[in-house]
Amino acid sequence: MALATAPRSAKRPRLRALSGADEFLIEAGEPRAATLLLRRLLVDGEDVDALNVAEYDRLLAEVFDALYGDRVEARTRCSACAEPLEISLSLATLAAAPPDVEIDLSGPDEAGVFTLPDGRRIRPPTIADLDRAVASGDTAALRRACVVAGDPDADPETLEAALEAAAPAVTRDVAATCPHCAATQEVRFDLAAFLVASLSRERPFLLREMHLLARAYGWSLTEILSLNRDDRRTLARLCEAERAAARRAA
Repeated sequence: MALATAPRSAKRPRLRALSGADEFLIEAGEPRAATLLLRRLLVDGEDVDALNVAEYDRLLAEVFDALYGDRVEARTRCSACAEPLEISLSLATLAAAPPDVEIDLSGPDEAGVFTLPDGRRIRPPTIADLDRAVASGDTAALRRACVVAGDPDADPETLEAALEAAAPAVTRDVAATCPHCAATQEVRFDLAAFLVASLSRERPFLLREMHLLARAYGWSLTEILSLNRDDRRTLARLCEAERAAARRAA
C-alpha cells in the first residue's frame, strides 16, 4: 500500500523574522490570526491562500521553532477523569510522521496532482479551499474544489482520506496516556491555535517591554515595534538591570 507524500514547491516559501509589530497585531479571538501572521511574514510575494495544508503547517512550525524551539509543552484535561493532562511533542517529529491515513495514492506528478486507484485525480487542498468550504458551510465543497478529474461525490470517505494523505498536516491527533487514571486517548493538537495562544499569553510582557524602552530611550511606539523580538528583549533586560542597579545605589 503506497503512502502519498505532499509535493514540494519548486521554491520554498521564505519567512522574515518576527517583529514587535507582528506580535502586537496578534488577536487571540481572530479565527484567521495565524494566517494573517504568515501573510505579514512571507517574503517574495508569496500568497498564503495558495499554500497547501502541509506547506502552511510547516511554515507555522518554522515560526514556532524560531520563537520557542522545537518542543511543544501543552496542557489539556483527561477525557476520562478530567485531571490535568500534559502533552510533550517535537514539531519536527510530528511534521516528519506519515499521515494518519493510509491509502493507495499515486503521485504527485509535475503539476502536483495525485491519482486514486479508481482513476480520480486530485490536488492537495489549499488554505483558500478550506476557507471557502468553511464559509459556505458545504461539507462537500472541499472535495469538489480539489478533484481535478472524476466524480467528487463518489466514495467521499476514500476521497477525504486521499486529500489528507496528499497534504499531511502537522495539526493532527496525538496519542496521550493520563498519568492519573492511565486512560489512553487521542488529543487534537492544533498548531495554528497553539501558536496564536502562545503569542497572546506574552502580550503583558510585550507591553512592559514597550513601556521600558519608551521610558528609557524616548522612542515612539512604531520605532519600538520595528525591533525584532531578540533585540527588543535584550534592550528591555538592560533597562531592567540599570533600574535595579539604581535602586540598590539609592
